Amino acid sequence: MTNQSLLENQAQRPRKSEEAIAPQPQQRMLKTISFVLIGVVIMLRKLQFSTGRSLWGDEAKIALNIVNRSYLDLTQVLDYNQVAPIGFLWVEKLSTQIFGATDFALRVFPLVSAIAALFLVYHLAKRYLNPVAVPVAIALFAFLSRQIYYSSEIKQYSSDAMIALLLVSVVYSTSTALTRRQVITFSVVGAIAVWMSHPSIFVLASIALTQIVGQIIRTMRDHKPLHLGSWFITYSIWATSFLAFYVLSLGENSGNDTLLTSWANRRAFPATFPDLDWMFYSLKRFFRKPLDFPEPFFNMVAIAAYIAGMVSLCKRKADGVLPLFLPIMLTLAAAYLYKYPFYSRVVTFLVPFFVLMMAEGVSWLVNAKSRPGFTKTATSFVGFVFIGLLLYVPASQARAYLTPPVTDEEVKPVLAYIQEHWQPNDLIYVFQKSQFQFEFYREQFGFQPEDYVVSVDPDQYVETNFAKVRQLYRKDLRQLCGRDRVWVMISDFKIRPQTRFMLDHVDTLGDRRDTFQSNTPASVTYLYDLRECSGK
Repeated sequence: MTNQSLLENQAQRPRKSEEAIAPQPQQRMLKTISFVLIGVVIMLRKLQFSTGRSLWGDEAKIALNIVNRSYLDLTQVLDYNQVAPIGFLWVEKLSTQIFGATDFALRVFPLVSAIAALFLVYHLAKRYLNPVAVPVAIALFAFLSRQIYYSSEIKQYSSDAMIALLLVSVVYSTSTALTRRQVITFSVVGAIAVWMSHPSIFVLASIALTQIVGQIIRTMRDHKPLHLGSWFITYSIWATSFLAFYVLSLGENSGNDTLLTSWANRRAFPATFPDLDWMFYSLKRFFRKPLDFPEPFFNMVAIAAYIAGMVSLCKRKADGVLPLFLPIMLTLAAAYLYKYPFYSRVVTFLVPFFVLMMAEGVSWLVNAKSRPGFTKTATSFVGFVFIGLLLYVPASQARAYLTPPVTDEEVKPVLAYIQEHWQPNDLIYVFQKSQFQFEFYREQFGFQPEDYVVSVDPDQYVETNFAKVRQLYRKDLRQLCGRDRVWVMISDFKIRPQTRFMLDHVDTLGDRRDTFQSNTPASVTYLYDLRECSGK
């Protein structure tokens, strides 16, 4: 073949976008940066995990369900207004049987999920984003404070994000037809996912819609028949698995009025349909929580980066938009139907999709060609400024997880102090909001059922009748009179008005002989001598 023929053949080949391809040295540098970032943030997550911080209230509630129930009982409605997918509960139960019924054992799966999510973000960023966007996406996702915190919390938030990323990474395919092996793999992965993660159904539905829409477009464009038969087998298995899960678990939890009221009070659902103001408010709120970009400046920077990412991806790699965008829209649709709250931690699984789009947005500026009135250097400089502004917030927040790591309600040091100074006939008066933590750690510190009593629960009266709260506490505290050593134990994230009243009233009944406070101010114990208490 002549040189002329070679040149003609090369000219006829489709040329890849220059913006999507980085030179080999730059690719190696970006890959190195990405893996260094992953290594650093894995250490941050392991550091937070290794501190062994105490369970806070909600963690203790879910932990008690896991430890005290059998696998079969975990398929029933959980105690203490807790909701979690059955698969997650079973993995946690298995972990306690392997490693023991400890907080460390219960945090293993969230930690593994959080680490796996880092590599899945890297995988999706390489698949869909500009090369420059890859380390930006990793840094954004990895250093977000809530992502670090949830990596060692006994909740399904880190596994929700991991499973969402896994589904898009493994199941999403642009092929027109599936092989038998793909049908089996995709069907099994999706069917298991709905039992492991409640919001996985939104991701699976977005994958199905993406495939159907993509094939219809290709069929109309190329005048070829649809090849959805193998996909519909997979969709049917997903739907059957979800239906079984809904009947067994979700259906019973969907009628929990306490949870629905709690979410409605936080504007997790729209007031009416269609309430477009609520939708835009909720999307804007997402950048504040769970993404934690403060308003107004950094919040607007993050929103601008996200919009720029949408535009860039639509122009450069349109098939990457729907897998990253549809899960957000379907979750909002579920909120309009009052089926899933769009608020804070329960939508944490959407964080990677926002982060990937934001990283694409700032990288688009870095790689952009010259604009009217701007040279390419000036445009790239603006892009790097945006990257700096975008990474400043999570980087500054991540410092809090170095020394000392973040804690909420440190009850273990309090219990250790009581144990160390325990004498025969001592009694612990456990503040009601601390009872779940106390119940989880009670045996670990050697306390018997006769060693403690739990205070009344006056929360239902706090907003409407504080006089009723005072009356309940006065009556409840009479049972302590005549004892020479009573430990009043509190572990909460703040000292509430009813807590303050209770403490003030105990002070009037006897003498405070000792005080111990952990590194969280609302986790504290007081030792009282109530022998002279008149029972008033």
